[in-house]
Amino acid sequence: MNKSIIDRLMLEQQEGVISGAVVAWGNAGREQECLATGYADLQQKMPMRQDSIFDIASITKVLATVSSLLICRQDGLIDFDAPFTEYLDFHALLPGRPPTIREMANHLSGFSHEGHEIRQYSSENGVEINNNLLCFPPLFVPGVHYEYACWNYMLLARIVERLTEMPFSAFCRKRIFAPLSMNETALGQPQSFLSADRLTQSIGTSRGGIIADRWARRLMRDGYVAGHAGVFTSAGDMGKFCRMLLNGGGDVFTAGSIAQLTTVQPTTAHPVSADRTCSFGWIMQDPYKPKNASAKTIFHSGYTGHTILIDFDRNLYGIVFTTRNDFYERAKVERFKILETLIADAEK
Repeated sequence: MNKSIIDRLMLEQQEGVISGAVVAWGNAGREQECLATGYADLQQKMPMRQDSIFDIASITKVLATVSSLLICRQDGLIDFDAPFTEYLDFHALLPGRPPTIREMANHLSGFSHEGHEIRQYSSENGVEINNNLLCFPPLFVPGVHYEYACWNYMLLARIVERLTEMPFSAFCRKRIFAPLSMNETALGQPQSFLSADRLTQSIGTSRGGIIADRWARRLMRDGYVAGHAGVFTSAGDMGKFCRMLLNGGGDVFTAGSIAQLTTVQPTTAHPVSADRTCSFGWIMQDPYKPKNASAKTIFHSGYTGHTILIDFDRNLYGIVFTTRNDFYERAKVERFKILETLIADAEK
């Protein structure tokens, strides 16, 4: 492991940005290398382990929901350029045409929290959140306003359930996690066989093994689906997923699905189009992207302190999972600096 990465992580720990971290990296052809440092739970002084389990927050969007949608497309169940209302009963009056599945996956649907102090669907009750998601319209017509909104992925996961006639968590287990032997990965709560000393504590929670996102936590607690957050996994399992992508999809994805992930998606102009491009659901370019990453790179981050990156041209992936305490912006910048160092080391 590059000494500069160790020094950077130790400084973040000393300054209270994170409590601990797991950094892992590899390529298509070998088992990954991994480093663990700091604490999984600062209050209990529980050491971080290489096999610690993290609530990966919004990385759920790409690992679970985007992957499920791609599999539905492979199975002939969905058209990404069809209106989402073909697959879901939506009760609110739309301001224009219905957004497409592709626009929802890339946060161009018009669903927005602009002008609202709280999210329109917010409630302490999962039943009410579930109903509210279908009763408030987008604030903008689709394709012209970019806003990163979990709302899109809450609805997309419901569409997967309707198309597959399976609970979302069960579908992810059957078609994504099980084929890759991601045995430590689950939606809603950590796998029951995992010991408590492997569970990391996410920001805003009282102990390890609790979903940090309040809406995902309430929805899943009350028996509903949340496709935007709520996956628990390890760096080891995440590496299996990354290697599958670098190996062309394996038994999970077809070549067509890999192309959806590695090709810039056509979009209508929007305010951040100059510095942000996406494939289907993944980010390909934004201000955080390492300067030494290739054009054929996809990545995504999670609020609780995580970033994963897959560089197809360089045959490299990097995983940075942390227990973030505060300083959202600094923590995110630091994670991408670590990924930049991993890419530089791989080129030597």
